[in-house]
Amino acid sequence: MDSVEHYQAFFKTGEGQLFPWLEALRAPARERFVAQGFPDPLEEGWRYTPLRSLERVRFTPAEAMSAIPSEPVDLELLKDAYSVVFVDGHYVATASCLEGLPEEVKLKPLSLALRTPGEDLQGLFEDTAAAASCHRLEDFNTALFSDGLCLDIQPNYRLEKPIVVLHLTQQAQGLNTLQHRLRLAKGAEAHLIEVFIGPNDHPSLTTSMTYAVMDENASLRHVRLQREGKASHHFSGLRLKLKRSARYRGHLASLGALWSRTEIHAQLGTSAECELEGLLLASGRQHQDVETRLDHGGTHASSRQNFRGIANERGRGVFTGRIVVDPGAEKTDAGMSIRNLLLSGDAEIDARPQLEIHADDVKCSHGVTVGQLDEEAVFTLQSRGIGEQEARHMLTFAFANELIERIEPEAARASIRDAFKATLPGSDFGSES
Repeated sequence: MDSVEHYQAFFKTGEGQLFPWLEALRAPARERFVAQGFPDPLEEGWRYTPLRSLERVRFTPAEAMSAIPSEPVDLELLKDAYSVVFVDGHYVATASCLEGLPEEVKLKPLSLALRTPGEDLQGLFEDTAAAASCHRLEDFNTALFSDGLCLDIQPNYRLEKPIVVLHLTQQAQGLNTLQHRLRLAKGAEAHLIEVFIGPNDHPSLTTSMTYAVMDENASLRHVRLQREGKASHHFSGLRLKLKRSARYRGHLASLGALWSRTEIHAQLGTSAECELEGLLLASGRQHQDVETRLDHGGTHASSRQNFRGIANERGRGVFTGRIVVDPGAEKTDAGMSIRNLLLSGDAEIDARPQLEIHADDVKCSHGVTVGQLDEEAVFTLQSRGIGEQEARHMLTFAFANELIERIEPEAARASIRDAFKATLPGSDFGSES
């Protein structure tokens, strides 16, 4: 049995009678995945990303759990916040906290919303469908997702407390598929924090897609920390649609998993603003891959991308950043900076900035650096009584901390800082053969 046949047995079917709109979403995705399977490494977008382990291991969806695993959870993140906890792709009510949610905010797990009489989710899925840009792993997620977050915020409402979404994995060779749908109405504001956690001793596969539509003048701050286990596989995607004067600021820290790919695609309307910052750390034989695509479709839109990659031992990082300026999108202001640090002779980072400009009177720029630690700086610290290894760790942390310091709120910043420090010394990550 090949991998496609294996996953066909778990496809979500039979929803058409109760939810025709959901079946209309799933059916084309199922058909495309059955016809094409997983992405081919010969395709340009996947040439640097090995997919052999996805073909080799047969991951299986887990049954719903009633308790969270024993993996460490940063409780500081959960203080003074609304929390939604998913374990092995299923919502766990006993571990979540949605008490005191204002009536202007509709926040529910998809599994619960589908069982709530009178709950209308069709509009939410139709609106966010406009932000989609499908490929095979996205189709795989759509065909199989078991749960997710539904968030709908009413006009001009500012949600004071952040929403924390924990994705926890515990089943060996488990398949966790989630799909989140967000809509912020005109002038609405929110802060979303996502954390992916898993054990080190067995393989798993997490796929998580988030589709967000932000109406005029809406604002979203979004922090994502991926620190899954040393044998896990991770794919997550974010599809954004920013309407006039909408603002998105996202921070990504991709530190865990043996194999990880994160995609961020955004459509920017007139005067929209999009700021992306990210930190990648690949140690052992880890593979960390980030792809961004920002489509400037309206005039006076601005975007900034600031990413830093660190690779140690035989770790490999890949960053592909693409800026597209559509015809008529005058006064676009877009910038991209990619700085990378190699800590060993076997480490590798591939950075591929791309500009596609179809309009006049625009300002677009990109810059890429790949280097090693400054040996003079290492020597200076050693001359002050600091050991060589500690000196190298201090300089590496300083390189990353310039981005970490910009993360809000403080609890998220502290969580990412601690996770980075714990990961930095390097571990014996598994092999991708």
